[in-house]
This record gives sequence, structure tokens and C-alpha cells, in this order.
Amino acid sequence: MAAPPVLWLLLCAQLAAGGGPAVVREISVTGNRRTATAYVRQALELDVGDRFDGDAAALEQRLLNLRLFKGVRVTPRPAGEGGVALEVDVQERWTLLPIPMFTSSGGETGGGLLLLESNLFGWGKQLMAGGTLSTRGAAGMAGYWDREVAGTRWTADAFAMRQDARRERTDGGGDVVYAYRDARTDLTAALGRRLTDRLAVSAGWFGVWADASAEDGWAPPARVGPARGLVAAVAYDASDFHLFYERGVTARLRYRHADAALAGGRDLRQADARATWGGANRLGHAWSLAVAGQGVEGDAAVDALRLGGTPGARGFPTGGLWAERAGTAALEYAVPIWRPRWGVATGVALLDACLARWRGDTTRYLAPGVGLRLHVADVALPALGLDVAWSTTAPAPMASFVVGFRM
Repeated sequence: MAAPPVLWLLLCAQLAAGGGPAVVREISVTGNRRTATAYVRQALELDVGDRFDGDAAALEQRLLNLRLFKGVRVTPRPAGEGGVALEVDVQERWTLLPIPMFTSSGGETGGGLLLLESNLFGWGKQLMAGGTLSTRGAAGMAGYWDREVAGTRWTADAFAMRQDARRERTDGGGDVVYAYRDARTDLTAALGRRLTDRLAVSAGWFGVWADASAEDGWAPPARVGPARGLVAAVAYDASDFHLFYERGVTARLRYRHADAALAGGRDLRQADARATWGGANRLGHAWSLAVAGQGVEGDAAVDALRLGGTPGARGFPTGGLWAERAGTAALEYAVPIWRPRWGVATGVALLDACLARWRGDTTRYLAPGVGLRLHVADVALPALGLDVAWSTTAPAPMASFVVGFRM
């Protein structure tokens, strides 16, 4: 929201008289009850003594990109000769959220609860903990993501998961063709640095301990030892947040490497690259294209990529499509169908494409479908919804629950 016209005229006159951008004399922040004032000022990427080019809308978008505010207004006011004072007013979203989950796909029924805090200590740090319980087993997880350690460009990530569940590989029709019991612990910790406002790198350590056993008469996978090694990631974010879509490009590459010769327990290589491009048209409809490529070198069963029920692999039972190499694409077109005071509801048309290879077998399919999304303005709740997709390999459509938050 821009400054009132009279203020703009005064500011423009001052800029013209000074022969260049005004110098920031003061920055005030109001409306922030849970968010630290220092964090808001830091996110502006503008400090007292810097030059202000008059683009208040750009400053507002920087704060909206934190996903902590439902509204932001930056008002520049003349402050002495060649100076400007910036008045920043924010409307906060509620950030401590319980997120219920439910799944019913490929013979599995279950649910769970995630507790997510996306503004820990008022500095935009994220903390997540939760668990799931289904007819296939149980899982618990916790994670911490800090994009500005102690207000610096250093970052820190940590994630832990423990699960004991039945793993099922299914054919295109949803019939189980192999299963085993998988009990595993997966730990990751990394430190990184934001090289620019859009580009960040990180490196750290990971460990995977997996114990596979027989299930329903099928032969168990080979016993494998723990895999311990290094993890590295590169992330690029040139997107702007809007309530029901993101405009711009995001990309991420992550690689995990364990080597038995380097006391890694056993050899394991995992690579994951993905990118998303999105925006909106003149009709106010949103679109996005997401592509991903994944690969793993390890045990074909224990370390397999488990696709299905997620963007790019909808129309297949959740976790039922196994792969050692996979490429996916997801195209979505969202139309606002209801705009209540609390947010936006959108109807979504989608098309997924998947190519997966496992033990020499190749699976290719397209999956058109539809979905419904709820985007809530007052709380930092991720997009919640339901998708129904019908793949070219399945005799019937399949539904999947959507929780669209980013870490």
C-alpha cells in the first residue's frame, strides 16, 4: 500500500531539490506484537543512513515475503532537508498452529497432527514437531529451520524422523506387488550462509539407520547397515508471496553422500533437484509449474524413492511408486471461487507427469485432476486442500490431502 498522494508530492519535490534519493533519517515500526522490531527492520534491507529510492511497494513486498503478515503499509514522510522517515505498519498473522492431517489412499487410512511455529522468538525461525498413525504404521518427526542465526546471514537446519511402517510397492492399479516392514531413523543437521538475499548454501551431516523385515510372506530386503555422511544444499528464491500464489522462481538442489571407505557405514548417494515457476494473469487466476528430478544409489528397496500422492506423482497411491531415478512435473491453474473475509478458496485444475525407473522397469504416466485449496489470511497456515487425480495407469481416480507449507 503506497503513501498518500500529498506525501508523495512532498517527497518527490524533496528528491528533486536534493538531486537524488532521500537519506533515511528514521524507521518506525508499529503493529508488531509478536515479531521483533529489529527483525522487521532487518527484513526491509534498508537502514538509517541508507538512500531511499521512493519505492515503498518494494519494501512492503519484502515484509510480505516473510509470510508473517497479512498486511503491510510503508509510509515515507519528509524529514529535514534531503531526508525521509519511514513509518512501517504491519498486521500480523497467527503463527503457532496445529495442523491436522488425514490420508486415505491405496488401502491406507490414517491421520496425524503437526505443531508448527513459524515465528519462533519473533525472528521468523521455524519449529515443527508431530506424528502420524495409520493402518501401515507410525512416524514421529521434528525440525528446526533458522534463516538468520543471531541476526546474521548464517543459517541452521536440523531434522529428525523415526518411523516404523509397512512399505508397499503397488502397480498402476493400486494392487500391492511387494511389501516389507521398515523401521528407520533419519537425522540431518546443517549450517549454511545466505550469499545474497536470494541465494543460500549449506552443508552438514546426515545419518540413516534402517532395519527391514519380512511382511505378509514376502521375502525381506537385504539387511543394510547405517549410512552416515555429508549433506550439501543450494537454494534460490526469487519469488514474491501472495495469499494464494507465489510470483517468480524458486529452486533447490540437495545431495547426500555416504561412503563406506570413509567410515560412512555403507555407500549411499541421494540427489534431489526441483524448481517452481509461478504467477498470475490479468484475470486474477494463478498458475504454477513445478519440475523435479531425483536419484538414489543404494539398496533398491530400502533406499528407494517413494512417490505417489504428491505434486508430480498424484494419481498413484501414496508411497506406492518406487524409483531409483525419477522425473516429475506438475502444472496447476487456480481460480478464486470464494473470497470470504478470512481468506481465499480456489478451485484448481492440475496435470501431473511422471517418469520413474526401478530395477530396470520404467513407469510413465499422465494424471489430470482437480483440487480445492483454502488459504487463510489471519493465520500463517499453509494451503490446505484436497486433490483428486486420475492417472493413465489407474482404473480409478485417487485422492490426496494437501499441506502446502515450505521449510
